[in-house]
Amino acid sequence: MPRLEVTDFTKDDIPFGMELTDAEEWHRTVSDWRRLFELEPRGIFKAVLDGRDVGVAATITYDKACWIHSVIVRRDMQRMGVGSALVKRCLEFAKTRGSSTVKLESVGGCEPFYEQLGFVREFESLRFFGRGLASGSRAERIDESDLAEVCALDKSVTGLDRQRVIYAVYRDAPELAYLLKVNGRMRGYLLGRRGDDRIQIGPCIVYPDRSSYAKELLSAIIGDNQGRDFRACVPDVNPKAKSLVGKMGFKMVGTATRMYLGTKLAEAASVYVIASPEKG
Repeated sequence: MPRLEVTDFTKDDIPFGMELTDAEEWHRTVSDWRRLFELEPRGIFKAVLDGRDVGVAATITYDKACWIHSVIVRRDMQRMGVGSALVKRCLEFAKTRGSSTVKLESVGGCEPFYEQLGFVREFESLRFFGRGLASGSRAERIDESDLAEVCALDKSVTGLDRQRVIYAVYRDAPELAYLLKVNGRMRGYLLGRRGDDRIQIGPCIVYPDRSSYAKELLSAIIGDNQGRDFRACVPDVNPKAKSLVGKMGFKMVGTATRMYLGTKLAEAASVYVIASPEKG
């Protein structure tokens, strides 16, 4: 009988993580994997079947919420219980952290797998891609001294303390981080990260819910990186966001399903671009 073991993922396993994300064409970088490991070193797991590395899954926690991400099983090892074992290990970790809500994004067709584990469909995450169209913007680059105010805005909108992740993503690409102030008051921010051949936008949050503020933030990153491709994930529960990115020249190229287990933690209307799954 095959022997399946779920063990801790270590820094030495990052090349294996890259192998899996490359096979799925996720455009993740080594820097992404390092950041994810450093943010939650005890919450990343590897599946080993008869001595062979066959899958990964990871978590990231924000006080009452846990995000499961990077669930990948080698294609020739699927339907052997590997994915279930990995997700269950992530759920055990979430319990040790006292998380009342667990979230994830399912690629199309995998929703029944997660439903069998108790997850409930919440909304569609719309994938947009393109170079975008920039217009005038009052947005400015975020300085590290601005991050405390950025994190305070983020928490007021999302209800979660995502400070450590915001700082980590900012430090990886400060040149892709923007804020918008109106009459001296913080009204929104946007973070970006560099993929292997594109820039991933997200999160982009504005308060109050004004699409004109989001447009200025998006215009800033597009204008400063003309000729580059961008990817953004937009929650379909925010029709203003979907309309905005379409008008700015992005094309929808796919969808995923955001799902949750436990207490429902609804997305705020002020979220225009959701963070990519590996950031929660």
